[in-house]
Amino acid sequence: MAKIKNLFEQYNATLLEQKKKMSEEITKWGSDLIREIEQHVTDQKKLLEQQFENQRRAIDAKRKQSMSDLAKQDKKKVSEEINRLLAECKDLKFELAALEYHNRKVGYIQVTTEDQLAEKSRNENSTEEKSSPRKASPPMPTSTSAKQTR
Repeated sequence: MAKIKNLFEQYNATLLEQKKKMSEEITKWGSDLIREIEQHVTDQKKLLEQQFENQRRAIDAKRKQSMSDLAKQDKKKVSEEINRLLAECKDLKFELAALEYHNRKVGYIQVTTEDQLAEKSRNENSTEEKSSPRKASPPMPTSTSAKQTR
């Protein structure tokens, strides 16, 4: 009786250890994915800031050029030149880059039961049998049946 009890206690300990490792793997996957997304956010904000600074410098350069052009005109043409430069400046367009959403495939971790694994294996074997003229090998015992035969 004690041997049977110990055996089942070992099974429980093994399952608990498997659960712990799988839980840690799921947590690591989530943390890695979050870190990757946060890095992408940081990179995109940096690009946005660069675009903003480029456009700001372009606006400043155009303003300085317009003021310099205006200063070069003689007094009687100033009114006409101001109106021309004002019209020209109104037509200018300064815009930052656009935001676009791109879909990316994200591999999600998923707990798969032994029944689901067995079904997947049966489906894969069925597909192989249909596409291959060779004989099908006998089904492999699942870990559940292997555990029961110990």
